[in-house]
Amino acid sequence: MKPMKMNTPKLLLLLSSVLSSALFPLDAKANIEFSVTPVYDPIAFGPAGGGYGWAGLTLPVNTQIGSTAQYLQLNLTQPITVTDAGAGYNYGFGMSGLDPTIAYQGEAFTFQIQLLYNGTLLNTTPFGFTEVNPFDPVNFPGISPVDNLYVTTSTTALNSTLTFDRILIAVSNNSQDETVRSFGVSLGVNNPAPVPEPSTYIAGALALLPFGASALRILRKKTHTA
Repeated sequence: MKPMKMNTPKLLLLLSSVLSSALFPLDAKANIEFSVTPVYDPIAFGPAGGGYGWAGLTLPVNTQIGSTAQYLQLNLTQPITVTDAGAGYNYGFGMSGLDPTIAYQGEAFTFQIQLLYNGTLLNTTPFGFTEVNPFDPVNFPGISPVDNLYVTTSTTALNSTLTFDRILIAVSNNSQDETVRSFGVSLGVNNPAPVPEPSTYIAGALALLPFGASALRILRKKTHTA
C-alpha cells in the first residue's frame, strides 16, 4: 500500500474513543517545550465554535513516542481566558510524520492534556484518549496505512470559565515505538448545538489544523464528554 500523499483530502468520520490510562505523574515535567502566541480563530472547530490552535509544531529530529510518555509543553506568551457558557469545550490533538506508518485499527497515539495557570493545574484529571487509524484500506484505498492523524472531540470536565497560560501534553504509543515529526493541539468553545463524537481526519503532512467549515464531514452524532 502506498503511503499517504501531501495532497490527501481531509476526511472526517466517526471514531469510538478509548479513554487512556493516567500518563501524568504528580511531578510531570515537559521533555520538549514551545513558546506560542495565542491567536483566536472564530471557526477553529467549524460550526461547533471558535478557539485557539497551534499546528505543525516541529519536534526535534528522531523524537519518538512509545510506552514511556513523552511530555510536550506549550508556554503561552500571554494568558487565554475562555468561557463556555455551560456548553463545554472542544479540543483536538494530532501528530504527523509517524514512522512506521499506522495500519488500520493500529494505535497512532495516546494523549492526555492538562492546563495550567501560574504553575497551578486547572484540571487535576487529564483529558484525552487513544487514537487509532480508522481508515480501512477497502473503503479508503490509497489512504491507509497513514503517517498522520488529527482527532477532535469535546469535554465538559473543565470549569465554565478558564484562564490558562500553559498546556501540558503527555503522549505515548502502547503498541510500538514511533518516530514523530510534528504535532498540533487546539482548544475552543462549544456552541449550544451538539458537536460530533470524536472525529478523525488525515491532517496532510505538516498541516495538522483543527477542522474547519471546508472539511468533509462523514458522520455526526451527539455531544461526547471525555
